[in-house]
This record gives sequence, structure tokens and C-alpha cells, in this order.
Amino acid sequence: MATIAAERLSTLLDRIYGCATNPGLWSATLVGINQVTACTQAVLGLVSFPENRTLMQAHTGIDEQFEGRLRDSMGQLEHIWGGAQAIAEFPIDAPIILSKYRPSALVRGNTDHDLLCRVAGFDVADTLNLPLTHIGSAVGTALFVRDNTAGKFDAQHGSFFRMLSPHIRRSTEINSLLEASTVRLSALDSLFDRLNAPVLIADRNGRLLHFNSAAEALLSSGLISIQGHSRSIRSIALARAINSVGFGLRTTPHELVIDRASADGRAWTFHVIGLRDEDNAARTGFVAIVGAPDRTPTAEWLRVIGRTWDLTGSETGVLAHLLQGNSTEQIAGHLEVEPSTVRTHLLHIFDKLDVHGRAELVAKVHAMLPPFTPEQ
Repeated sequence: MATIAAERLSTLLDRIYGCATNPGLWSATLVGINQVTACTQAVLGLVSFPENRTLMQAHTGIDEQFEGRLRDSMGQLEHIWGGAQAIAEFPIDAPIILSKYRPSALVRGNTDHDLLCRVAGFDVADTLNLPLTHIGSAVGTALFVRDNTAGKFDAQHGSFFRMLSPHIRRSTEINSLLEASTVRLSALDSLFDRLNAPVLIADRNGRLLHFNSAAEALLSSGLISIQGHSRSIRSIALARAINSVGFGLRTTPHELVIDRASADGRAWTFHVIGLRDEDNAARTGFVAIVGAPDRTPTAEWLRVIGRTWDLTGSETGVLAHLLQGNSTEQIAGHLEVEPSTVRTHLLHIFDKLDVHGRAELVAKVHAMLPPFTPEQ
């Protein structure tokens, strides 16, 4: 898998978050993911067990008969993935690659492989299942399929989808949340308050309209400051992002405000997401501000990032210390190597992640971090 340019990755993540408020963008977004990963087909949807009913939210690369073939073959496809119980136990955000999970299903001439090819409508080389959510007996998933000309998924593809997964999941959850125009206000309040993540709704001038209990705690702490009875958000970086997204100054309706430190020293990132004006689809009338605490990369996420961009163990170690704000000399001291060795590793990291300096590198890594843990 080729290295992804920083601008292309940023655009892809922006598209994913744009789907949070405009689900009609999902098909085009799946096309973008397919282009990066050389996939032929992608389906985002919900599968309900034991009825084996499928609700496709978005798709790309399918023909008119695909949905019928899928419906008629759901029981057999379920068996290929180990049965309903196994599918229900697939961990969230962990890509399941069929060639590694059950390689016999992809042997040419095998009944399972024939079925996969018949449903897809082409010669299937491999399939990747990305579990996104469990809702009772239903499983929300994104499925990506490669044809025989592209070959099988490798470990780097797995790491890339592992990195994308929480962003796709959060976007689909926000989308469900913001479809609440059909829900009574009391139910909306209850839904907001059950979220651990702070959620605020403001108009495009930054005037606060609604917030949940988690956001109230941030307001009380002064991390997000508001002005008197106007209830306008005064935090400069947030206000600027709200204006930029709300007045359509960006090409995508999403902007990140990174790492505002609270009084207890925790780092916060805020996703500012434009909500489209019903009377003017080109204009965002309101914004949702969703907070995510402590975006410091964990050891697990550093390994994912390292595998995605083929970093060596030493390069990943240098990256970890750099993200903690350490200088070249401090990193050398921690790792007990010469500063020149650290500089060499940094040049390799810049080259592999297609960035031109520390600031751009930090911004790219932050863009890859999951905005929320699954519990949130």
C-alpha cells in the first residue's frame, strides 16, 4: 500500500466527518477510501440477526442486482464469517481480513469463494470486515472487497483501516444523533446527557444554543468561556473555527481545534461540525462542537501508526517522544543515542508520512487519532 499524502488523508477524514451531517456523502466517501486502498466494492450498513436482514446505508461498486443477491445469500455469508455468534463478538474497530481469518474461503473453486464472487459480481481476491457498532442483535459494519487484479489485503491495509475505523464509527453515531429533528426535545436532552462526550450546539456566530451535562462541566471549569447573556463562545480558536465552518469558509464542514489544556492538565480536542441549513444546502446555519479528552497517542495507537506507514521500531520510539514535546537532544537522552541518530530517524519519519516538519507531523498524527474511545 503506497504512502498516503498528508493532504489526501486530511481530505479523507474531512469527508468522513462531513458525512456526520450529510449522510448523502457516504457513497462518495467510500469511493475515496476505495481509491486509496485499491478496493472495488464497499458497503456500509446494518445486519440484523437472526433474521439476516440487511440495511445498506451507503455503497459503491455494486450493480442493480447486488442487493437481491446479498439478501438471498445472507445465511451462507454469515457461515463464511463464522456464524452469527462469532460476528456479534467481533471487536469494534478491529478489521477482520478474510484471507487471514478464514483463508480457505478464498481458495479458487471452493464453494465459499464461488458464493463471494457471485454476490459481489466479480472475481473476489479478499474481503475486509470493519465492525463499527453492536445494537442489540444487530451489527453495524463496513465491508470492503478487492478483486483479483488488486490481490489480498496486507498488514498495512489492516493498520490503515484500524486507524480509519473510529472516525467512521463516530461519524455514523453523530449522524444518528443529529437526526434528532424528529425527536421530542426532552428525548434529545436525555440522549445528549447519556453521552460521556461533551456536545454543544451553537449558531454560526458562536452563540451557544444547547449543551449536555458533560459540556456543562467544561463550561463551569472555564475551558470553554462564554460571554454574559449573549452566551457567545469567547475561546478564540473555537470561535474562529465556528465562524470558518458556519459561514462556509472551508471546503468541508469540519474543523479540528487541537489541544486546549484544562486546569487539571488534560489535553482536549474539539471537532467543529457544520449542520446544513435546510433552506440553503450550501450554507451551514449551526455547528455541533464535540469534545474529546486526552488525545495523547497510546502505545497501541503508536504501533498502528507505525505499521500503517511502515516505521521501524526505532522510528516509532522517536515519534512517541516527539509527540510528548521533547527536543532532539531530549529524545537522544531518553533513547541513549546520538542526536544525529535522532535527526536521521526524523528525516525517515518525515519522508514516510509525507510531511515537511514537526508541526505538520504532529498535526497529521493527531488527525489519525480516534476522537473517542468505544465507551464514549
